[in-house]
Amino acid sequence: MKFSVTGQANTPVPTVFLKKYLCDAPQDYVKVYLFGLCLAYTGEQMGDIELEEALHLSGVQIEAALKYWETKGFVFAKSAGRT
Repeated sequence: MKFSVTGQANTPVPTVFLKKYLCDAPQDYVKVYLFGLCLAYTGEQMGDIELEEALHLSGVQIEAALKYWETKGFVFAKSAGRT
């Protein structure tokens, strides 16, 4: 199996995330982290509802994921619009 990123923008993922946290973190938490990382590198912003729709997760699920990654030192949850 060969993967290719030709013609695509890239989002660097920290190696420590891949080696230490990827396999043990809840699946939805990984999805939130990677999507957020992508948004950060592309400079994009999304409102709460857009983010929930894009990830197919509730605001509560997204907040839980952000808090989880914050405890691991990967996210500093200052999410705009979230209370």
